[in-house]
Amino acid sequence: MEKIETFFVDFIKKLGGKCVTHNADEESFVWHVRPLPSTSDTQHPLARSQTDHEFPFHTDCSYESNPPEYMALFVLEQDQLGGGQFKVIQVSDIVNRLSEKSKMILLTENFKIAVPLEFRKEKDIDHIYGPILLDHHQIRYRSDIVLDHKSNALNELESIISEVPKYVPKLEKYTMILLNNRKYLHARTKILDPRRHLLRIRFNKPALYDVFSIYNETKLRPEYLTLPHTLLDYFHEQHTRLYKTLNLIVQQYHQSTEVGAEIRRTFQFEPKIHNLLCELNIHRPNFDMGNYRPDILFTKGCRFTMNGKHRFEPKICEINARFVWNAFLFSVAICPGDNDNQISVNFKTMLDMIIASSQFDTTKSMTILKSKENGFDIHLFQKYWINKYHQNCRIIHPDQVHIINGQLYDRNDGYPIQQLIMELHQDEILNFSDDILHNFIHNTQLRYMNDLRTIFLVHDKRMDVSQEDWSRLLLDLNHQEWIIQQYQESIQYESMNLSGMLFCSNNRCFNLGPIRLSPNKIVNICHGGYFIRPFIHRRYVYCSEQDEILTKTKLHEQLALSRLTHSHWNRNVYLSSSGGSGGKRLFFATDIQENQRQREILVDMMLSKNVLSETDVCLNLFHCKNMYRSLEIFNDFCSMAYCTVLPMGSDVEDDKILNIIEHFRPNVLMGSPYRLMQLALFIEKHHRTNEKIHFEKIFFACEPYSIISKQDCQYLSWWLFHSTFYSSSICILF
Repeated sequence: MEKIETFFVDFIKKLGGKCVTHNADEESFVWHVRPLPSTSDTQHPLARSQTDHEFPFHTDCSYESNPPEYMALFVLEQDQLGGGQFKVIQVSDIVNRLSEKSKMILLTENFKIAVPLEFRKEKDIDHIYGPILLDHHQIRYRSDIVLDHKSNALNELESIISEVPKYVPKLEKYTMILLNNRKYLHARTKILDPRRHLLRIRFNKPALYDVFSIYNETKLRPEYLTLPHTLLDYFHEQHTRLYKTLNLIVQQYHQSTEVGAEIRRTFQFEPKIHNLLCELNIHRPNFDMGNYRPDILFTKGCRFTMNGKHRFEPKICEINARFVWNAFLFSVAICPGDNDNQISVNFKTMLDMIIASSQFDTTKSMTILKSKENGFDIHLFQKYWINKYHQNCRIIHPDQVHIINGQLYDRNDGYPIQQLIMELHQDEILNFSDDILHNFIHNTQLRYMNDLRTIFLVHDKRMDVSQEDWSRLLLDLNHQEWIIQQYQESIQYESMNLSGMLFCSNNRCFNLGPIRLSPNKIVNICHGGYFIRPFIHRRYVYCSEQDEILTKTKLHEQLALSRLTHSHWNRNVYLSSSGGSGGKRLFFATDIQENQRQREILVDMMLSKNVLSETDVCLNLFHCKNMYRSLEIFNDFCSMAYCTVLPMGSDVEDDKILNIIEHFRPNVLMGSPYRLMQLALFIEKHHRTNEKIHFEKIFFACEPYSIISKQDCQYLSWWLFHSTFYSSSICILF
């Protein structure tokens, strides 16, 4: 049995799991699930899993503050009599059926949960307090140890558990089942065969490296900066241009063309660097740019908004390409985890994709060349390589590198260097002997990052120069290679300057990463700065994954769920409301940029069909209060169509509206049918001139036109209607 237990533990460890003990015994990783003879020992009672009883649906270790993520079962003997069936249900199926009120209770309230005596890891702790629902459709739940039995939310939860679909896998001999202990509930029918015997291990899958062993956790702000998803589109477009430009610079550097000559005049490298770059282009023509990180300034402008209010224009200010992994591993560690945050998507796979494209051999050791640069992420990469690929990753001083018969070696221990990462400044690279530099050029079997062309040509640093220094520097003719560019004034967040990071590798732009904040002019984390994470709604949030038009009810459901699961649900969204006349009042949240784009599309259609034109003068009698936006929407339509709008609103007295009509002579009338009828009745009684009031087009919304009776329609007969168009939210008569 001991060998089987050892095999089971080793198997979980090879999967990357970290086994969790079942109780205070530090070696209690494996638990035997089988019926045992009953005992009267109250100090050592049998666990439920050591009886033949039926188990209702539950998660393991729901009595722990941080329940293990996974559970593994290994079948030694199955129940030959048909009992002990294992059943599973998915938590997301439950959550999707819970009422909004119950979700809120289960997510936010702390329930008293008893710790079974046989699983206590500390003698004086017999209960904990915690929520039932965890983030992202995760749960902790075992009904018999939840001590707050009177909760209606728990009753609803139990009712739904009994209704949702169940999956019943077969537990045959030597079957192993791995289950996410937070996303699935499991149960068992009564055991009929006393020989039934399973082994159980609970485990977590730890991170490959501890980011806060290097970075100061207090420097990470808990809140998010919300940004529109169109910003990512913009960055991808800019990156495409940037990548082509950088490739052109590298490829043309040694060419006898006007472009090549201009590039060389701009850089004016010393002969050693120049010759190195030319030889690389000749002998290694297949250039891989490797990792590079354009830094982003958030300058004053109107292109995008941050947190729905700070308007800014993003600018690429410099490109970091000298230190391969700078901020890459930090960003991967703190940005994934939120499926509704579009920032999280690419970071989940970024490291794997970079390693694959680099063609590093993950079955071999890695060498890091490092000297005077302290570095942060390079130490995280070392842990990542060791834990991910189970290969050695050594950091050595560049002086330890020497060459024997065309092969690089570590001078200290004679270990061959087959692939390497450079964490070196340019002058440290130039200090290598000619033989070693020659090996970097001609040894095509040697894999290293970054390419020397990336380090010398792509890496681009910019510095601010004070006004006092300008006169002196402009008179100095010894620095003709300097490039002067305009100073860009940045916006501020809580009186701090911001600097973003764009994570790129070869021709791929992964994402915008953490944003640095600092009260100082130089945004530096080591000198008083902070990190804050960006949040960009996934594109399917508040829209359909199948590109279908969503109903109002569906939009309202998405908003209700977001309120329960995301603290930032109300940021960077366009909020509106139904009037409530057709039933329960609904609220809607849509992406601000997407909302604006949809309006532009609709206005373009109306202009093309002559629904609106530049010659129109529109009288807007819609209302705008209590979050109802019809007045604002039609004002916006008119402005986009370049036609005149008279934004009177619905609450203005009829006599004042009549004065405006007589003064400005509008040809388009807008409002709810009921408000238009009121105005028509007033005008018929009080318009004393013989001149008829004539409207060419009438726009109405909020309620169907059919609510106006035929008798009421006669009062509108002297307003011309060409034809009608109707939708559930906007109605136009023209």
